[in-house]
Amino acid sequence: MGVWGAGSFENDDALDWIWELETSADFALLDTSLDAVLNASPGEMGASDWAVALAAAEIVAALGGRPEGGLPEEAESWVAGKSTPPASLTVKARAAVAAASADSELRDLWEEARDLETWRASVAELEGRLG
Repeated sequence: MGVWGAGSFENDDALDWIWELETSADFALLDTSLDAVLNASPGEMGASDWAVALAAAEIVAALGGRPEGGLPEEAESWVAGKSTPPASLTVKARAAVAAASADSELRDLWEEARDLETWRASVAELEGRLG
């Protein structure tokens, strides 16, 4: 995974996932992307899966009217005109973000890179926008 920053869209996996999002008409891809990490056994999901889950959570936050400043243009276009997500999707997004921060391969990679606090600050900011 190519990474150039701690933000949810500052990696190749999240940006590749945006291509999938652009072709979806509803919230199903968001739901699937969050469920993938939430329904997995501990240690089963790789860093890429967690990066996608964080990107999905960012889209949920944007749909709720609280987008991050660096939301990719394609994501902004997709969000425009969509309704507020169901509360259950926001709950899943919050759970996925909390799980990523607590125990994930993505967290471990940031710890190994000795930049865990920068990443945690980005994740905490996302958590705050999810309510």
